[in-house]
Amino acid sequence: MSLLTLWRGWLKFWFEPASPMPMALYRIVYGLIVLWFGFLLCPDLLFWFGPASPVSNPVSREWPSEILLDPLILFPQTDTTIMAAFAILMISAFSLTIGLFSRASAFLLFLGLVSFHHHNWLILNSGDTIMRISALYLAVSNCGDALSVDRLIKTYVKGGKEPRTPQPKAPWAQRLMQIQLTLLYCQAFFSKLAGEMWVNGTALYYTTRLEDFRRFYFAPIADNVEILKYLTWATLAVELSLFTLIWLKDLRYIVIALGLLLHISIDLTMNLPIFQWLMMAAFIPFVYPEDLEKWANQVRRFFDRILGPPRLLIYESEAEGGAENKNAVKAELHAHIDIFKRTAIVNASLPAARESWRELLAGHTKPTEISTYGSSLLPPGAG
Repeated sequence: MSLLTLWRGWLKFWFEPASPMPMALYRIVYGLIVLWFGFLLCPDLLFWFGPASPVSNPVSREWPSEILLDPLILFPQTDTTIMAAFAILMISAFSLTIGLFSRASAFLLFLGLVSFHHHNWLILNSGDTIMRISALYLAVSNCGDALSVDRLIKTYVKGGKEPRTPQPKAPWAQRLMQIQLTLLYCQAFFSKLAGEMWVNGTALYYTTRLEDFRRFYFAPIADNVEILKYLTWATLAVELSLFTLIWLKDLRYIVIALGLLLHISIDLTMNLPIFQWLMMAAFIPFVYPEDLEKWANQVRRFFDRILGPPRLLIYESEAEGGAENKNAVKAELHAHIDIFKRTAIVNASLPAARESWRELLAGHTKPTEISTYGSSLLPPGAG
């Protein structure tokens, strides 16, 4: 293998255009998790972050001695300030979830999370770190190019001429997220090897006895030392595979399935809110776009079996002369919203429209399932 081949592979890894669908799907799941985080934090918000919180404003400024990014300290330390900042944080999370001003929302969310987390860093865990840095990656990614309100706005502004299939772009932000996750598991794996308990297999025995973190205690496993040993070593094996074998295409989904099983088991047995779900969501950028499309087609076929065949929507282009084609805009907005393709859309002004009607009617659509945008015409056989 030559250096030129390696260089080309390097450039392909970072910059070969790829579908934005994995990042768009991650954006939605991540946004929902942050909203969940806000829902859990809301009842105790002022206790942890208000003027009378255990970590007062002078303490948050001076301890630890490192410089931390905390815009909250620039404003008067009142309950109103904290509640207003939290409201902005949640609005940003909701806006990111639906894909409205995706990049700006992600960056504003990043600033809010960093500020709140650094304002009282004593209540943090590793999941909060993943939450913060993921918002920054989303802010520089193409996560708003699919499954988003941003895409609908762009379609409207362009008069319905936005391609229905999201355009591929350089996935370097997605690659950063993938590398970040693998480095996390790499650090977790080697830090465990540095101690004796993970090597001799006793780590999970002690972990299952941390009553402050315990959620469910399944005695047949938790009281069996031999089973706990094998599970301890299995955890190391899964973490090893999550920063090595996950890069192999043939093994990727097997490794992801093992990672999901690991985090689900931790979530069931230990009370670490949000952490495991953030980690499981971080596997989404590893999913290949073509596989997402394949799975989406399976879901569409399922809906076809349950709800029946898609209906036919006909629209007719308005007169030319530079006027905005409102019918086309409506039809294209409908097409972008219809992610499960429950509607077959035909432009009645096209020469091949009648042939398209015949094909759709013969294969999928019943004459009674016809809607129109600005068209008084019906396809042959529908009258």
